[in-house]
Amino acid sequence: MLGDRSYPVGINDAGRLAGNTLVLSSLTNRAFITGPNGVGKTDLGTLGGSESTALDINNAGQVVGGSTTALGEHHAFITGPMAPA
Repeated sequence: MLGDRSYPVGINDAGRLAGNTLVLSSLTNRAFITGPNGVGKTDLGTLGGSESTALDINNAGQVVGGSTTALGEHHAFITGPMAPA
């Protein structure tokens, strides 16, 4: 699942990007992370809902952001180092 329109929100010293992508078919936002030097894109998933949003990335590769749950609630998240939410 990679979206139609993407934008970065943070970059760390290894060149890993955190960003968001808009999926036009469902009008949902999904957070993603790239590999070193911006190579590849990995969907960070959600907390059970349909959307997630990345806000920043640190030098350990941890992304902070928010996501909806299956009940439609919005919660903050932090990923493990270089791992999905």
